[in-house]
Amino acid sequence: AIARASGSLQGRSGTLGDGEEGEDDGSPKGELKSENSGVDELQALPAKEGLKFSEQFGLGQLMKIKLNAADWAKRVTKRIREKESLVGVVVRKPSDRAQAERLDESRNKAPQLNEVAKLFQKTVLFSRFPEQALIEMSLRVEERAYRAGEIVFKEGEKQQWLGMVITGSLSCAVEPDKAFMAKLADSSDADDTALVKTGKLPDIEAGMIFGELAALSVREVRSSTVTAQVDSKVMILGHSPMILSLGGFQEDLDGLEAVCKQWRAFLSSQFVSNCHPELQYQIRARATTRKLLPGQELQLGSAAGSEGEGLKQTAIVLAGQAALIRDSSSNKSQVALGPGGVVCDASVLGVKGSATVGCQILETDDEDDKQQANAGIDLLLINRLAFWKSVGCFPKERQAFTRLALERLPPATSDVSSSQILTHLGVSGSFWRSLQGFVRQRVCPPGTDIVAFKDPSDTLSFIQQGKADVIFNGIK
Repeated sequence: AIARASGSLQGRSGTLGDGEEGEDDGSPKGELKSENSGVDELQALPAKEGLKFSEQFGLGQLMKIKLNAADWAKRVTKRIREKESLVGVVVRKPSDRAQAERLDESRNKAPQLNEVAKLFQKTVLFSRFPEQALIEMSLRVEERAYRAGEIVFKEGEKQQWLGMVITGSLSCAVEPDKAFMAKLADSSDADDTALVKTGKLPDIEAGMIFGELAALSVREVRSSTVTAQVDSKVMILGHSPMILSLGGFQEDLDGLEAVCKQWRAFLSSQFVSNCHPELQYQIRARATTRKLLPGQELQLGSAAGSEGEGLKQTAIVLAGQAALIRDSSSNKSQVALGPGGVVCDASVLGVKGSATVGCQILETDDEDDKQQANAGIDLLLINRLAFWKSVGCFPKERQAFTRLALERLPPATSDVSSSQILTHLGVSGSFWRSLQGFVRQRVCPPGTDIVAFKDPSDTLSFIQQGKADVIFNGIK
């Protein structure tokens, strides 16, 4: 049976082996005609009924079929490898692919902030710092514990670090001018006597930073004495560790230097340059900032209207070139102001006055000057109520600003003559001329008592500018 099957197979034209090796069917030699050529020819052969596979084909034919299949597999493998070398296909197992994706996500994931870094991020000074820089800073801090009543630093000491309160509370105080206070005690002037009552500087609570001017190298001498009110924990960050933490972030280093320049511009301003260093810090801390772009203007003082934003604010230029368009208190117009310039100081002094300030448009061919002009100007806006609240803690400065306000006040004779009670009397013009020598002007900052209950006084008081509350038996 095997012999007959072999003979019938050899009698056919183009056996499986001859078709691979010798016949020319028009296709290039050495290439596969079909991906399943061996299988197709095998299936095309007629099977004889009742014979097994091994009985239908001879041993030689079976060997040829096996060799043909092996040759086909080698050629297919070779082509796949050539394709992979050209395209660069990388095949991963599902488990390997998932592990690689997790690794990529971990690399792109933002660094985790620790608790100290989160506290730094909540402060105004460090709020815009990169998270990696905050982490570096948190690793370079020094933790210190202070008992209640223990001094953190004294006024006049030279240091270069800032602190951040983690737990507890700190008090801030300045040494009074003993000679000035003794002079006030001997004075019989009611205004001088009122100066003896000074306010209290705000406390430093948990999450707040202090002493940053020393760490920024703006001012190394401490301006006040800081004492722990209760058991407190403080994180100390020096100047050098802070700069090292920003070593890889040049843009943020430039931003920190810009903050230092703005502080120096404020401290050099004529309006606050002669104040106590701690008062300078308190005024700056209670003020707000405003940026004006080229072409924008801001009205300050009475020109802003009763509901205006700038009604009770004075502006100090921190950066850029501002244009003082109009100032009624100083009769100035179209004046260029650089860093440290003051606009409408009448607002915080409580006297009438208005001003308009804008961002100066520079006409120049210098690209650096154009870029600086397009950046706009930065203004520090000082609110009148916040200003006098800070000044109230410093008797000497309070007296100086009060006298400055008195110099700015117009004569009160015309204002007094328009009051209803004196108009009703119908007095003559000579009476007003004689009255002029007896009118005494006084500046009362917000929060001070003008007339106290049961005070022995026969004085008739008029409000020339501003407003006052009358409280009788606890009723306003």
